Formats: sequence, C-alpha cells, structure tokens
Amino acid sequence: MTAPHRADGTGPASRGRTSAQVSVTDHLVAPAKAIRVLGALRRGLDELEEVDLDAEARRRIAAAQRAALIEAASAVSEALLHEMVALHIEPPSPVATLDQLRIGQAQLLGWLNGLVLAEATVDGPVAIGQVLLVSELPEAVTL
Repeated sequence: MTAPHRADGTGPASRGRTSAQVSVTDHLVAPAKAIRVLGALRRGLDELEEVDLDAEARRRIAAAQRAALIEAASAVSEALLHEMVALHIEPPSPVATLDQLRIGQAQLLGWLNGLVLAEATVDGPVAIGQVLLVSELPEAVTL
C-alpha cells in the first residue's frame, strides 16, 4: 500500500516534480463536490440576473452564498484556500446589495469554474466528464 499524497504537493505523489509541475488534482481534493457547487452557483447567478430582491430575499441569498463558499472551500486544498483569500473571495454581508451579491457570486463561480476546467484539462477529462454526466441526470434517475 502506498502512502497517500498530500494536497500541498508534498509526499509520494509529488516526488521528482518541482512545485510548478505538481498537478491541479493535487489541489482540487473533491472534484465532484466542486462541480456540484459550481452547478448550484450557475443556477443561482442566472436567477439573480432575472429578479429584483427585497431585503429579506437578499439576506437569504447571502446566507446561501456563504454556505456555497464553505462547501467550495472544503473541496480544495489549503494552497487554494490561500488563493481564495488573496483574491478576496469572501462571504457577502447579510445586508449586501443585489449588485454586491451578483458580483460575489460571479467571482466565486468564475474561480471555481477555472479550477474545474484546469482539472479536466490537465488530469482528468474522462473522470470530469463522467461526473458532469451524472450531475446532469434528473433527480429520479439513480445509478
């Protein structure tokens, strides 16, 4: 049994590679979860573009965005968490305006989309494609 690799690019999986050569999969620790969160963010942003929200609805959307941010953070390595902080991807204020909610959601969506695309391009087109197919199945369909 081989020792597991660590998300920070150290350990057996990164032997013989420089830090620039450590793959993206070493950092996206839960690609299926990242794809599910990405899908939810896309649908949410589409809805935010179509509606005008009152203060209570904005508070609920801000809470949902905070939850999505927590879920996205749990799907990535510590190195990517630092990147998230450096890019100022942070939870919205409970009193955020509709525009602030849209910007925050789009920022998290874009960042997470980039991670998933990098994962698919660099290390796992087949695996990512399989996860996407399963995530797009109707709820009544089970595998």
